[in-house]
Amino acid sequence: MGVPQTYYIGGRHIIMERTFKQILLWTIVCVVSLWGSPSVGQNSPAIPNSQFKNSQRLDSNDVSPGVFILPNNPKKLPFLDTSVNLIQSNQVSTIIDILGTYESRTTRGKTIFHIGDEQVASLATSFHKGLMGNAATPGLFFPSTLANHSIPTDIKTSHTGLWTYATPSETNRLLPAGITGYVAQTSETGSTITIQIPPHYQRVSDRFILYCDRSEMSFDIVIQTCSGRKSDGTPINPIKREFGSDPGYRTGMLAIELGLTAGVKEILITCKKNKPTQQNFTLWGVSLTNSASLQFHSIGMRGSGYSDLLRLEQFFEQLAEISHHNSNDAHSMGPDIILLDFGLYDNYRAQESESIYLIPLIGCIAKLKNFAPSAKIVICIPQDCIRGGRTLQTFEKFEQAVINLCKTERVAYYDWFRVAGGKYSAQYWSDYQLFRPDGLHLEETGENLKSQCYVSAFQQTQNRYSNGYRQFSLPIDSSKRLAFRTRDTLSKNVLVSEVWRYHVVRRGETAYRIALRYGITVAQLKDWNHLRSYNIAAGTRLKVGKISIATKSDPIQAVEVKDSTESESSSDLTPVIAGKSPIKNTQKLEPGNTPESNTINPINGRTDSATGVSALPKSNTRPTNSNSAQKIKYHKVQPGQTLYSISKAYGMDVETLKRLNGLRSNNLAVGRLLRVR
Repeated sequence: MGVPQTYYIGGRHIIMERTFKQILLWTIVCVVSLWGSPSVGQNSPAIPNSQFKNSQRLDSNDVSPGVFILPNNPKKLPFLDTSVNLIQSNQVSTIIDILGTYESRTTRGKTIFHIGDEQVASLATSFHKGLMGNAATPGLFFPSTLANHSIPTDIKTSHTGLWTYATPSETNRLLPAGITGYVAQTSETGSTITIQIPPHYQRVSDRFILYCDRSEMSFDIVIQTCSGRKSDGTPINPIKREFGSDPGYRTGMLAIELGLTAGVKEILITCKKNKPTQQNFTLWGVSLTNSASLQFHSIGMRGSGYSDLLRLEQFFEQLAEISHHNSNDAHSMGPDIILLDFGLYDNYRAQESESIYLIPLIGCIAKLKNFAPSAKIVICIPQDCIRGGRTLQTFEKFEQAVINLCKTERVAYYDWFRVAGGKYSAQYWSDYQLFRPDGLHLEETGENLKSQCYVSAFQQTQNRYSNGYRQFSLPIDSSKRLAFRTRDTLSKNVLVSEVWRYHVVRRGETAYRIALRYGITVAQLKDWNHLRSYNIAAGTRLKVGKISIATKSDPIQAVEVKDSTESESSSDLTPVIAGKSPIKNTQKLEPGNTPESNTINPINGRTDSATGVSALPKSNTRPTNSNSAQKIKYHKVQPGQTLYSISKAYGMDVETLKRLNGLRSNNLAVGRLLRVR
C-alpha cells in the first residue's frame, strides 16, 4: 500500500497527513492481531501431520492451563487442576479419532452421545452451547411431562390422556425402557403430546424425529407444526402430516422423521385409531437436531448408575439404530463418541474398606463394544463428594480403579476427579457454594463451571496434539492439587460443623419451588424461618438447610461460606453482664472488625472493647478453669444469628454453648439471653 495522499484543507495539510498515518498504523496493528490469534469460541488451526516429524517435543510445564472463574464471582478457583483438563488415553489413535469428530462438528454425519445420571441432563444446554456455539440443538430427549417432570430440561412439554411410564431406576418395569432410559405408553385414542420449542432452538432446528413403536398394534400418529397460536387458540401456519402403522413391522423401534421450517414454535403429536387391531402407542423419545451439523445427544437418567444402564431392555439395540439413522455412512455401527458420565451410585453406600465394584461398568463397556464397535468410549470419572459431613476414600479409589480399567479395555477417560481438585476438594466446592446442601448434587453455578471445563477439555486436547504431544495419559502430580496437598497434613479426626445456607427470594418464586430446589419440605422451610403463611415477599432471606464445613482447626477453611456467614459476622453481638443493664454497642463494625477480633486474650493485657471485661482466650477446645474468678457473661440473640456464629464470636464450640444453656436443638429465638461464660 502506498503512502496516503496529502490533502490541502485550509492550510492544515500537515495535521491531516499525520492523522491518516496514525489511522493506517492502527489499522495494520488491528488486522495483524486479529489474524494472529483466534477469536473466542474458535478452534486453533491444527498443524498438519507432516510438520510433526520435525517438531520438537515440548515440556508439559510449557502449557499454560486456562483459569476458570465463577460467573458471578471474580475470585479464581485455585483448587481446580486445569493442567489435566483434557481427554486421556493410553492409545494416541483413540485421541486422533476423538479429535477428528470434534473438528468435524460443523459438518453432518458425526454423532456424540453423552450418557449419565440426571446431572447430564442439567449440563445439556450449557454443554451443547459451549461445544456447538449458535448451532446448538437439544438433541435427543424424553418429554418430561410424561415422567412427572423428573427430568431437567429447558423444553416445555404437556400432554393429554392417560399415560403409563417407566423410569430407568425401576427394577420391575411394566414397559421395556429404551434409548432415553424412559418409556411411556397410552391406550387412549386422541391422547396428545405438545412440545414448545424455545426461541434459541427455532432458528437452527430443522429436523424432528419421533422414536416409537410402529407395529400393526400401534396407533397412527398425526404430527402438526405451527408458528404459534392466535388469541383464540387457533394455530398459525399449521402443517399436518399423518403416519400410519406398518403391518409388516412386528416389534421394535422405528424413527419417524419430519422436516421443520424456520420459526416453528410448537409441535403437536396426536394418537389416532384407524384400525380395530390398533391398541396403544409407545414412545421412547424425540429429538430436535440440525441436519447440517454434528448430532449431539445428552441422555440424563435420574438416580441411575451403570447397573441400571445394563438393565435397560432395549437401550443398546436402539443406540445402534439411532446412530445408523443419523449417519451418512451406510456401514456405520454406532455413534462416533460415547461419553459415559454416571456418578458413584454403585459404590456410594459401600464402606471405605470395601473394594471398588466395577462389574456393571465392565458390562456396559462390553455391550457398547458389541452394539457400537466403531464408537470411541470416554469414561468420565466423578468428582469428590461429601457423605455424612465428610469426604471418603471411595472416590479416590474409584478413580484409580477406572484408570486401570481404561488401560485394560483400551478406552479413553476424562479425569473429572482430578480436574475438580482431587481428594478433599468437595469441601472447596461446598465453601464456594457450588454444591447443593446434600454435598452431592451441583448448584447452577457448579453446573456451569463443570460444562465449561468439559468444553475446554476438548479444546486443550486439540491444542496439545497440535503442539506435538503424543502422550495423553498424564501421571499424578500432587504438587498441583491444592486440596490434596493441604488436607493430607491434617489429623484424621477433623471436626465438622454445620452452618445455615440462605436463599434470597426472587420475584415469582414460591415456597414449593424453593423447597424443591434445595431438597427440603415446605414444612421445614416454614419452621426454620418462622413463617406464618406461605406467601413470601421478594427479597426475603430464607434458611434452606445446612451444609457441613470443617472447623477453624482446619487450615483449608480460612474463609467460610460467604453467603451464610456475612450477615452473622457483622451482627451486633453486644454482651450483657448479669445484674447490670445491657450496654449498647454503638460502634459500627468495620469489615473484619467482628466481636471475635474485639475479644482479646487477657494475657496480652488487653480487654474486650465493648464491655471492658476481660475475655477468655480463644480456643478450639472447651475452655479450662482458671484460678482467677470469672464473672458470668450473657449474650442477647440478634436476628439472623445462629449457635455457630455466637460460639465463634466468644471463642467456644457449639456443644459448649449448648451445654451452658441446656439446649437440645439448634433453634434460637430472637431476644433470648444465652450464657457465654
